[in-house]
Amino acid sequence: MTNLPFDILWKILEYLPFEEVTRIRTVNRHFLEIARTLQYRKLVVNGYGKRTKRLLKALCHWGTMFVRYTSSLGLLITWSQSKLTAGANAIEFSPWLITFIPSSTLTIRDAEPKLWSASASENRSSWSPKQHGNFQFVQEYSIGWDVDRPYHAELFTAFLSLADVAPFGKTLTKLSLKVPTDRLVCLASVRLPSLEELDIHLATQSLSERYINDCLDCFVVFVNNLYLTLRSLSVSTSHTSLNLDLYTFFHLLGDFAHLHTLGITIPYDGAHFSSLDSLRFFIHKHNGNLQELKLLCHARSAARTRPNDPSAKYWIQRIVADISSTPPRDLHKLELALRPLRSQLTPFLTFLASVADQLDSLVLTG
Repeated sequence: MTNLPFDILWKILEYLPFEEVTRIRTVNRHFLEIARTLQYRKLVVNGYGKRTKRLLKALCHWGTMFVRYTSSLGLLITWSQSKLTAGANAIEFSPWLITFIPSSTLTIRDAEPKLWSASASENRSSWSPKQHGNFQFVQEYSIGWDVDRPYHAELFTAFLSLADVAPFGKTLTKLSLKVPTDRLVCLASVRLPSLEELDIHLATQSLSERYINDCLDCFVVFVNNLYLTLRSLSVSTSHTSLNLDLYTFFHLLGDFAHLHTLGITIPYDGAHFSSLDSLRFFIHKHNGNLQELKLLCHARSAARTRPNDPSAKYWIQRIVADISSTPPRDLHKLELALRPLRSQLTPFLTFLASVADQLDSLVLTG
């Protein structure tokens, strides 16, 4: 079979339901190759159980056969600290398999120091090229976190470090993170030379403002090192983030030569910006390249420990009013939240009029 017919066949099978492709995969080796690629190019791990354990063991064992098809990898970490400390005296950090060694005789107080001692030694031995070297073609990597549950810090440290030590770190193009804020400091020394898209969700909970800023200061080092490759930056926040102030974050961000997409999603009352000056300046710096702009908000207001500026809820209107005089000249996709719903629409209409002749897509949400 020549290259051209195979390419055409690949395009046809890509549009078929996966069940149909699976049914005909035994026709010949080309059909089998395509079926495997479609099946394993996106891998999502969202729980821990016997079935997941068997799958991950198989993927690690048969890495050259299956894992090489994976281009998207997602992890939703839901193991809680209380479960680990109460039922384990050792934890093994393998890239895709976490093994608990139960001990019914240990109390939580006894288990804690043994857990940390064991995890330190096991972590060093677990990160071997033989284990994580299988995933060489992953292009998308995401780590999720259930914010309503306790977490074990070393789990997130291990999975964040994977982006640096695994071979796919060199070819990774998209990184999506929803992790505890204090774990972001692990990324300060990480280098991802091909990363183009960064999606970060901040859930700071009840951390102090000073501690949050210290963590974000380390994270900004990682982001600024992407100045030559980053094309898309999306920042969202949880309404339960009590002391979060994004002013400092955007103030510390540098210039990104190829940034064409910017997305901001925060609670509608704008409480996560003490001042919009840094965001305004960041948008102005990248006016020449911006092609997509998303300014969105949650329906809920932010939980906070101090009074909020009453005018902060007009944050979207103030941003679009500020850039109406010099709108991004290449902007062709725009998504805005019309909040508050009973506010004046003049800033929105003025901005839309300034970019109306260049937009290909416009989305307005309530």
